[in-house]
Formats: sequence, structure tokens, C-alpha cells
Amino acid sequence: MQRILLNLLWCSFAFATAPTDSITISDTTGSTQTNRPVTISRFFASTEIAAYPQAGLCTDSTCASVSSWLTTQADVKTRWTGGSVQHAMVSFVVPSISANGSVYVTFRSQASGNNTSYLNGAGMLAFNESTPGASDGWNAQMEFTGSPSNVTLNLRTFVAALDFTAGKCSIGCKGQS
Repeated sequence: MQRILLNLLWCSFAFATAPTDSITISDTTGSTQTNRPVTISRFFASTEIAAYPQAGLCTDSTCASVSSWLTTQADVKTRWTGGSVQHAMVSFVVPSISANGSVYVTFRSQASGNNTSYLNGAGMLAFNESTPGASDGWNAQMEFTGSPSNVTLNLRTFVAALDFTAGKCSIGCKGQS
């Protein structure tokens, strides 16, 4: 009888301290972060998210209640055999994180991934040009130093060479988040 009572007490304790299904985002800069974009790679349990995940700001670390649900872009990478989300890239904007503070985020299902308006290769190259076709929009270079030689990669040249046809190349995160 005593053993059963101890097992029941242990089970009660285990259920009372079950972890929340949430993430913590913290500021380590010492400055308040405003409109902080966040993208995470997130795995979900089977049946946890039916369609697409949506991020919500919790009122405290227990995530017992949500103060606001955020506009969330979700790029689902894999689904469970039943159709629920298994893995997704989840992007959202946290309105504010106080200096050295934290926010707590939980997830629920939403109807859309908010990822239908995205740039293709030509759109990426045309982004932020002074005039159409000027090829003076964004650019970046990556320099790799090592043996046997140093390499510089121009990202405009790299994007221009991508082939998005026939599944040869795909965009990992789509949308405007």
C-alpha cells in the first residue's frame, strides 16, 4: 500500500511539472530589441499542428495563456503520415524583447503558411534596383581563404546561375516574413 501511494505521489509530481511546449527567446545584447525577426527550425509531435504552425507570445514562462498570436510564416518541410506537421521553418517578428529580458513563444495550428508571395531567381536579382534591369540592387560577396587557393563568390552571379526548373533547385523559405 505504501509503495502504491509513493508511486501515485511520484506520478502527480511528474504531471504537475511537465514541460511546456514553448521556446524562450532572450536578449543578450543589453539593449531592447524592437521588431526582432526570428526564424527557427521546429519539429512537432504527430497531430500537434494540423495545417501550419503559428507562433504566440505567452504571458509568462508557463505559457498557460497567450497575450497575442503573431503573423507567422511557416514553410513545412515534412509531414507525418497522417498529414500533420512534422518539421517546419517558422518565421515571425517579436514586437519587443526588453534589455537582458526574455519572451516565451508557443505554437498552434493556423490555416495558411503565409508563404505564397515570394521572389523567384529573376525577382531576387531585380530586388531593390534603381531602375528595372540596372543590376545595381543588392549584392554580396563571400570570400573563402584556404588551401589550395582563395575563392571569392559573387552572390548575384550565383543566383543568376540557379536553375529553379524541374526541381533542380528550390527556395527554402518563401514569403515576406
